[in-house]
Amino acid sequence: MNAWTEQVRSEVAALVAANLPDYMRPSAYIALAQLPVTDHGKIDKQRLPSPESVEATVQHAADGLTEQEQFVLKVWSQDIGLKNIGLNDDFFDFGGTSLALIRSLSTFKAHYQVNLDPGVLANGATAKVLADCIQRSLVQAH
Repeated sequence: MNAWTEQVRSEVAALVAANLPDYMRPSAYIALAQLPVTDHGKIDKQRLPSPESVEATVQHAADGLTEQEQFVLKVWSQDIGLKNIGLNDDFFDFGGTSLALIRSLSTFKAHYQVNLDPGVLANGATAKVLADCIQRSLVQAH
């Protein structure tokens, strides 16, 4: 996903979050250059990609991630049940709860033996922010 696509996805997610209740929000956003249409000009729902097809793209993108980024994404996908949460996706926008966040912080503490302040996520609970905090804590500990 390029920076422009990520920005548009974030803007759409924010718009949806502001206007729809939690239960109506989509669990995945898929960027398309154009919508597939039938011969009659209507959207061809049969040719739309499924959210599961995005998984392979997300997995391939994980190749360039640090070990901490991969671990945070793995734990978060297990905690909130999404396999396609991205590095810059907000935990709460994707259905994460405060309880799930605290539970995942406990997992990170046990795995890395570092103390993480939940307050660092007040301005954006993304895997990138959390992985960077873990990395800084590991460097300070050694």
